[in-house]
Amino acid sequence: MGVGVPHPQRRLTTPQPHAHTPTSSTPGRKPHGTKSTRKHKKKDEKGKEKRRGMGVDDDGVLEAARAIRPYLPRLLGDPGAVEKLDQALAETLTGTTAAGTTTGQTATAVRALLDAHANTAWFLTAVLADAPAYRPPYQQPRYLHRQTGGASYRGMTAPAGDPGPVAADRYACPHGDYVWYRPDIGTPIAACPTHHVPLVRT
Repeated sequence: MGVGVPHPQRRLTTPQPHAHTPTSSTPGRKPHGTKSTRKHKKKDEKGKEKRRGMGVDDDGVLEAARAIRPYLPRLLGDPGAVEKLDQALAETLTGTTAAGTTTGQTATAVRALLDAHANTAWFLTAVLADAPAYRPPYQQPRYLHRQTGGASYRGMTAPAGDPGPVAADRYACPHGDYVWYRPDIGTPIAACPTHHVPLVRT
């Protein structure tokens, strides 16, 4: 064998430089398109969709503001607080304090007014939970069911097929700031306390 000629096996075993290829074991990195990545992407998309849909409840907030006004004496008790909140709601709903406001801005202002008191905040939550009807809690079936004692009340059992309490008719001010539920047919139709016009059945 000649001197200075490299052995053939040495050429085969000599380490050759090569480009580094990232793998899933590389710290801090995950391969594109993994199950985990797709899962987080799907979750983000759902979150964005939910945030886009939050504006839908603006209608519920506004309806709660209209419907709560007849119940303010019951919820707050203090005549001064009742008058103050009722006036603020009426002004906000009719836009007399800020002409040209959007529905979202009005709903935000209304929510702030109702959230200022524990009982009115509860009322708002109950109305929003009744979507898409958005009825006051006192007009919702579960409340009416408790008021009448369900199938049996004071020892009297409801007859078979009795549908239970009948929902009250809804009346509203044509100007859109007041809603009232007629408790029974014998009760005279109320007028809007803001505009002093007869309420219209809706």
